[in-house]
Amino acid sequence: MTWEEYEEYFFSINANPLIYIHRDPDYLSWNTAPIYVNKKMMKAEEVNPDILLKNRGIYEKTFFHETQTIKVTKEQFLALNQRLFPEKNQLKVYEWNTSFSNHYNRAHDCSGAYLWSIYDEKSTVLQLSVYF
Repeated sequence: MTWEEYEEYFFSINANPLIYIHRDPDYLSWNTAPIYVNKKMMKAEEVNPDILLKNRGIYEKTFFHETQTIKVTKEQFLALNQRLFPEKNQLKVYEWNTSFSNHYNRAHDCSGAYLWSIYDEKSTVLQLSVYF
């Protein structure tokens, strides 16, 4: 896929718009749509990539959680991450709090909600946000 084709596809997605609010979105209970966001509540902490990507860590566990609809083997998981992150020492990882949006409310109550931004400083191409 060319960059132009990707851009065309990306902008063709009819996604739910974000609605910015000043209240704590937790008051919306399990309602996850429309998506409300309180920008003042958004906070991220830098995480050491070795800690995030460690064997049997929380990042890995999210891929194998019983709620995942696509099942992968450990070998597939490792191959995917090697392809996405070939030079782990170049990564910048941020773990976001997920209380800033009602989008994560149901996950908070059920199995947990995690949001990471993973950025490869060297290639400056890959930016990945992982949500569970």
